[in-house]
Amino acid sequence: MSEKKLYEKLMFYKKKYGVTQEMLQHYQWALETIKQRQLQIKSNDLED
Repeated sequence: MSEKKLYEKLMFYKKKYGVTQEMLQHYQWALETIKQRQLQIKSNDLED
């Protein structure tokens, strides 16, 4: 999932239910996970 898609889902959820601190923490964790995976993919591509 891309950062843009994740943000869209957060905004949809926000409109429907509101956003809690816990939800924002999960969102931040998901963003960090996406960034780490992108770095891993880039480093693997550079090794090949």
